[in-house]
Amino acid sequence: MNYLVYHAHGHIDFFNECIYSIHSFSNVKSDCTIVIYTDHQAYFENRLPEDLDIIFRNITIEEIEYWSGPQDFIHRVKIKILIDFVSGLEGCHNLLYVDTDTKFLSSIQAIFQSIDEGNFYMHVNEGGIRIGNQFRKLKRFTQSKNIQANLIPEAQSMWNAGVLGFKSTDKRLLENVLELTDTLYPEIPEHTIEQLALSIVFNQQEGRQLMEAKEFIFHYWDYKGFRVLLQEKIVPEISIDELRLSIDTIDPEVFSPQVKNKSKLGTLLKKWLQINKDGP
Repeated sequence: MNYLVYHAHGHIDFFNECIYSIHSFSNVKSDCTIVIYTDHQAYFENRLPEDLDIIFRNITIEEIEYWSGPQDFIHRVKIKILIDFVSGLEGCHNLLYVDTDTKFLSSIQAIFQSIDEGNFYMHVNEGGIRIGNQFRKLKRFTQSKNIQANLIPEAQSMWNAGVLGFKSTDKRLLENVLELTDTLYPEIPEHTIEQLALSIVFNQQEGRQLMEAKEFIFHYWDYKGFRVLLQEKIVPEISIDELRLSIDTIDPEVFSPQVKNKSKLGTLLKKWLQINKDGP
């Protein structure tokens, strides 16, 4: 069986992104069950395509705080959610996790087939970390603690974790990712530590290939201004048909490149930054 997993909690922006992502998925259709980990299931009612197989896993603020760990690392929650989900499955299934800020470009049936054949997926290979400041910090840390030299391979690439594909029987690997994250993050508290841990563990599995999902899924992590458009489109007392027509008129691919050059930020992004100037 194939599963597509989301987690959306804490803020309406994440809920809206998730709704948009699922609607984009419905346009390309693949055979799978969608699982949404959320603390606000009611918000999704009457806002998701009715022809999809969707189940909810309701989570609490207390669970989120616990899964964040003693260092309050929010990206640790993703790993814990995936461990929680596979722990409840029997047999071998294909899982694809996606962040909420995603848009499906084409059917992901080929990804599920590839996972079934033993491959891993992450969104995109962002390049080697050997010359980066983070790698220098990691090397100093591993040397100071006498940790085995191959913990962080010098040829290691950083893969974006907005998409994660693996088998449900890979629970042990997820636990290894969690252990590595918990080892590194207290010493190097950077938000990319979780995806570095995933990159390392997935890439080290002999006979299994780590592959990119970027041709299938667009991840607009660099364009927070899209949330303003979603707030304007996903409003109360709108039918599901009206909602679909409304959000089909907006596309994060059109705007995302503007974020790469802040001197060319559009009006909508400036508006979002003003609204959120006191927040994260």
